[in-house]
Amino acid sequence: MHFNKGILWHIASISLLFYSFLHFFNIYQSAVNVPISDEWHLIAPYGIVLGWSKDFLLSFHNEHKIVLTKIIYLLNYKFFGLNFRLQIIFNALVFMYMVLIAWRLIGSKIGPKHSLFALIAFFPFASTALIAPHSMSFMGCICLSLFTFMVGTYLLFFHQGWLGFFTALFLLVLSMFSFAAGVGGAIAVVLFYSFWCLLVKIRHCGYKIFLSLSLIGLAAYGWFTHQRVTSTFDIGNPVYNFKPWSFDFLRFFAELISLGFGYEKINPWSSLISMSLVFFAALFSFIFSFRKKFPDIQNSFLLALTLGILAMLALVTLGRTGLTNQQAKTSHYAEIAAFLPILILGLSSVSKKLLKFSGLAVTALLIIGFKDNLSFSFYQTIRKNRLEARSCVIAKAKQPNMDSDEICPALGIPGENFIPIAKKAGMSFIKF
Repeated sequence: MHFNKGILWHIASISLLFYSFLHFFNIYQSAVNVPISDEWHLIAPYGIVLGWSKDFLLSFHNEHKIVLTKIIYLLNYKFFGLNFRLQIIFNALVFMYMVLIAWRLIGSKIGPKHSLFALIAFFPFASTALIAPHSMSFMGCICLSLFTFMVGTYLLFFHQGWLGFFTALFLLVLSMFSFAAGVGGAIAVVLFYSFWCLLVKIRHCGYKIFLSLSLIGLAAYGWFTHQRVTSTFDIGNPVYNFKPWSFDFLRFFAELISLGFGYEKINPWSSLISMSLVFFAALFSFIFSFRKKFPDIQNSFLLALTLGILAMLALVTLGRTGLTNQQAKTSHYAEIAAFLPILILGLSSVSKKLLKFSGLAVTALLIIGFKDNLSFSFYQTIRKNRLEARSCVIAKAKQPNMDSDEICPALGIPGENFIPIAKKAGMSFIKF
């Protein structure tokens, strides 16, 4: 029986790897060296031409601070002339590495050695629900925020020496300055860590609580202080609708959670079931561990990680509640919610019966959610539109006087001065 389960697991893992390879191949083929929409911020006078200055690195990109992403952009600019195709491919490789680390830290420790449920729960990471993060170079900031957040949280609980402690805090700060939602994730983690530290009574607990709260608090203060730049297509200052007690907030929040299970259309039932499953697993795991004073560090780490992911989604909700609920289904945020299925199983591992129930529930939700979301055909459309956009940009570069305010297909060019800036700076996408 165990032998048959092992064979089934290996067949499933090979199938998932093959599907992931096909997905990467489509990402690789569809990537085109042309900036899209918000990426034109980089070409503006207040963009990458400012170089390694704090006015560029610390300024907002829309409502985000993306310091780590901007550093990678600067290196891209130095060595490849700001090649957006290479940036997209690089982002995909970083994402794949993050998923491998997530399997090592979470998936491989669920249930028996070959847990089919854990493998199924990792499918959202391979799915096309994450098409926006894989087709826009700017969206790599979410992956970097999640990656540093996950590793930082792991180090905070598993490496309790001072080196591990300060490295963890450094990574959490990086997460905050890589994507706006990372601020909520880092604050949630250090608050839970402080509670856990007091209960478990680890060595130097008081100092670590003070330092973690102080450093993350200072980082949060610094995040809000730097002046925004004004652009020709700026969305204005970030607007947050602080109404977490409202029904609109909960509805939007639930729809964000169900996005991680593949539900890309508004559905109150799928969102309610998905949210209830997450909350139930987290609450059961917390009560079980609290009664025994958190004997298992792995479970404490998973609780902190889950709270951080939910805090990230809550912060997204606070900034988007004023918009329609359909905004909760944009694939920009699927990368965050994709962690929830595997976290549910990780939290449920405190009980064999709960793990079996959660495994069946998560599997059923994923099958229904992703049954119509397996095709890669949309990447062909993306490539076609991006090639048209690049041809339009090059045509405008050749003829500066041709309808400079005209919008290229599938590409909003925000401002007539951006193409001359790109030409003068020798950016690769403008060369012909």
